[in-house]
Amino acid sequence: MINGVRHKVGRRDAFTVLEMLVVLGISAFLSTIFVGYGASLKDQMAVFREEARLTQVLFKAKTFAIQARETGGVVACGYGVSLDRTARTYQIYLKAKIGEEKCEVAYPQADNWDRSEDEIIGSSFKVDGKVGLSGSGQTAVAFEPPRPTVHVVGGNDQGEAVFRLCTLSEPVLCREVVVTKVGQITTR
Repeated sequence: MINGVRHKVGRRDAFTVLEMLVVLGISAFLSTIFVGYGASLKDQMAVFREEARLTQVLFKAKTFAIQARETGGVVACGYGVSLDRTARTYQIYLKAKIGEEKCEVAYPQADNWDRSEDEIIGSSFKVDGKVGLSGSGQTAVAFEPPRPTVHVVGGNDQGEAVFRLCTLSEPVLCREVVVTKVGQITTR
């Protein structure tokens, strides 16, 4: 009989309250870390998505310029992408000449750039609300067919168009889409 009592006392069928509290505490701590990390990860993913979409739009405008041709008496003088930081949008546009006009006047100039006669190709892209655009004003890049030659408004000292996208929350992650003078489109 003593052996039977000893056997029942030494046997455990469940966890103690203290063990359960320790496990719950560790689980709560780890979940708060992962929930906080998940929110910033969503913002970072928004920057990467916007970077990919902007790069795709730039490549599309460059491809249009390489394939430019005359249709219905209208000659494409260039295709470009303009980014409006105030409206938080970007779009592909067409500079066209009709008849005997010269194409040189169609390319953007830093001091006088009139887009009133540009034809918007496709839709305007709205920048994700979780993504900030650094800088001010407008940045535009135009690809002149058929090479294409690159014309930049609002670029840096090297003549490159730099589109900088950053998260609006901490930690700040920034990515840049750069179009060089020779038409190379890169990200960094």
